[in-house]
Amino acid sequence: MTSPSRRNSTPPSPLPTSEPHGDDPEVARRVQELHHDIRQPLAAIGALASAGMAQPDVPDVVVTCLERIRSETRVLLDLCRHILEEMQAEQLVALDVAAREIAACAARSASCTVEVDATPCTISTNPMDFRRALVNLLDNAVRAAGPDGNVSVVVQSDRRQIRLSVRDSGPGLSAIDGGCGIGLGVVERYARRHGGMVEVGQSPSGGASVSIVLPAQQRGTAPMRHRAREFATAESA
Repeated sequence: MTSPSRRNSTPPSPLPTSEPHGDDPEVARRVQELHHDIRQPLAAIGALASAGMAQPDVPDVVVTCLERIRSETRVLLDLCRHILEEMQAEQLVALDVAAREIAACAARSASCTVEVDATPCTISTNPMDFRRALVNLLDNAVRAAGPDGNVSVVVQSDRRQIRLSVRDSGPGLSAIDGGCGIGLGVVERYARRHGGMVEVGQSPSGGASVSIVLPAQQRGTAPMRHRAREFATAESA
């Protein structure tokens, strides 16, 4: 007797490749590795179970076991997918706190000073997307500033908008071109997804200034009165 389930033996669909979010780059890296390490073996187990069920003259008890393996594999794949979707969801992020943490990470490997001047505010966003955009700006600002230069991250907020600016003391706007790998495409896409834009100008020190400008009211930003100022240098971070 042949089980009808053999005729519908299709392997479970692999999880879509995605990047996890997280406020810590090390956590994000580990989650991404775990995602890969779990997804691939589960997909392989499901495919092998389906292949075994499709073989001729397989005892019914074996078919039942293989079907159970395939079913449980699908449950685990769905669970992994659900967890990853939750991790990718937007959440309220304190931009001033996130900017200080990301700037401190950049300062650890930078030969220049990284300064943060942040107005406390929150926004609904994907933390990993925000990190990716700011890291792109910081990487290029640090590179442009060079040794003994200065990079400043400024977060400003009012009732109409929030502005996240990264300024450097480098050579200025001439350094901003498509061949420099500055990642402005990533930054522009992030701004557009949040109904905002990117502004490029000159910093007070004569270097480049790149700002992400987002509408505060549409994103549920709650500006606060107090300001926090902190300096993160390669020596102190």
